Amino acid sequence: MAQRQALLARQIQENGVTYNVHADPKGADRPWELGLLPHVIPADEWQWLSAGIAQRARLLNALLADLYGPQRLIREGLLPAELVFGHNNFLWPCEGIELSTSER
Repeated sequence: MAQRQALLARQIQENGVTYNVHADPKGADRPWELGLLPHVIPADEWQWLSAGIAQRARLLNALLADLYGPQRLIREGLLPAELVFGHNNFLWPCEGIELSTSER
């Protein structure tokens, strides 16, 4: 098990799999932590988590659809334009495209 965990850690390192914790004094990028054994979650707890994950996905989809589409959040002052347009990952070529926010 220790050898497999070391191999996994090395592959994560080699592939540059990291996550970012903003305003963390330890630094911006940390290697992803992944265990060999799955964490078993009881059905009732998973149902609660699943609902929260689905809600967050719907919110992010609606946010992206607005930011690349009509930009109501910016016009209404709910998001500062400089926060959106000043971000390196804003995809300018995608501005104006229609994104579907319907659930499947």
